[in-house]
Amino acid sequence: MTYEENRERDLWFESVSKKIIEWSDLKPDNQDLKDLVKGLSIIGVHYIKMQKELKEIEYSYTKNQTELRETVDKLVTILKQ
Repeated sequence: MTYEENRERDLWFESVSKKIIEWSDLKPDNQDLKDLVKGLSIIGVHYIKMQKELKEIEYSYTKNQTELRETVDKLVTILKQ
């Protein structure tokens, strides 16, 4: 996803979350609203974990790609001798 798409998703999630929390505060006895707040919290936590894992995977991929290039370059140099 592009930066803009990620940003749009984050802004919508924040907006929806704030509205549901606002409604929940106005109607504290409404179990459906309590469940929505809990569900959004769980989704938010899982999303943050997935974003962290994605960054770690991207870092590892880039590192491995760089190491592979260096190894191939060394091998080519050895073979040319």
